[in-house]
Amino acid sequence: MTPIPGSSSFAPIADNVQMDVDSDSEAEQAAREFAQAQERLRIANEARERRREERKRLMEEEARRVAEREAEELLEMERQFQLQVSTGVLRNWTWY
Repeated sequence: MTPIPGSSSFAPIADNVQMDVDSDSEAEQAAREFAQAQERLRIANEARERRREERKRLMEEEARRVAEREAEELLEMERQFQLQVSTGVLRNWTWY
């Protein structure tokens, strides 16, 4: 590496532009921080997706439970209706 003319210090140069000696370590540090930020973002996105899937699963389970309850209520109403009809029919037969 050649010093810049008129400079008493030796500093690396690239394309005739003096580079700060710390710029490589700063760039490496910035790259590490960027990689860490990307990893944190990936982890956060995965966690968000897991929560979304869990909410969806819970909502589907709740919808199934509601549908089952409604079906059971309809069956019970049908049983009650059938009982009323059969009881009413028997009463009608005994009145004659």
